[in-house]
Amino acid sequence: MRTRPTRSCPSKGSSIRISRVTFLAAAVALLTVGHAQPSAAEWEGSVGQRIISTGIDIAVLRPLAALRAGIGAVLFVPAAILASPACAVNAINGADCRPVFEAPYEVLVSEPAEYAFQRKMGEL
Repeated sequence: MRTRPTRSCPSKGSSIRISRVTFLAAAVALLTVGHAQPSAAEWEGSVGQRIISTGIDIAVLRPLAALRAGIGAVLFVPAAILASPACAVNAINGADCRPVFEAPYEVLVSEPAEYAFQRKMGEL
């Protein structure tokens, strides 16, 4: 007589086991999500926030933006040289060369210089 293989069924009273680490992670996530909104609302526009943003602007962002403007000015020279054949074509066709050089100038020199030197202090 042949017997059929039996399937093992979980018992009706089995429960899902959650590890302690998973439970603690879920509890911490729920607690931090619940407290994130009120603290963010108090921080926005506060004196501390302005002091920190101005300090970061003076110590980090302004020097890096000035460096970016300087590097952009150096890179503008090869960009202008590479754009000069297009300027020659425009000159032959009677068009202005200014649009050929405006795009690299805006990206490499004008925008970084404006960000570094003309914007309000602490405005990130």
